[in-house]
Amino acid sequence: MSGLRGSLLITCLSKIYVIIVGQVKSYVGRYAASLGNSVESLHGVLNENVDIFYTVTAANDNYEIEFPRGLQGNEVDYIYLLADVGEDESYFVMGDEHTATNKLDKYLMKKDYNQGMEIVISWLDNKGTVHELRASAENGKLLLPVGAGTGWLCNDHSALKIWFEQNGERIKPPEMKEMRFYSARKIVID
Repeated sequence: MSGLRGSLLITCLSKIYVIIVGQVKSYVGRYAASLGNSVESLHGVLNENVDIFYTVTAANDNYEIEFPRGLQGNEVDYIYLLADVGEDESYFVMGDEHTATNKLDKYLMKKDYNQGMEIVISWLDNKGTVHELRASAENGKLLLPVGAGTGWLCNDHSALKIWFEQNGERIKPPEMKEMRFYSARKIVID
């Protein structure tokens, strides 16, 4: 805990929130990549919002996404991104890194992409507080659960910032090939 230096650590439903004065960070680990690799099979659960207009600008070491009409936080639960992060892969067994020497080793081990690379998506809430959602970049197919992030729901958003980090240092952002917005399917009980 001494590494947080004045931060408050709160654990809630397998997410870690680090609250720093004026900024809230959420970390979802590999969850976004797991969902991103399965996004096509989730069409019965998620509804794609195709009426969202946005512009993407590459600025310095991040992307700025602006919503000319604004974006209601309660209309979007997930943002799907497809980024060209490369194919740097390694294999591990139960958390320990090993060298896969043959096809059988690769088959039995878990594949890990781009170790140490994370994506960060940042937004402001209606009070001006900065919020971040961090996830492992993995293979670049990411379904980011922004609706689970603090300061998203019940807030209006005019812009987002997205950047990538390698071992905690910002890097030149990879090419963004696709962006889609989803909401969870509404359940109606009669």
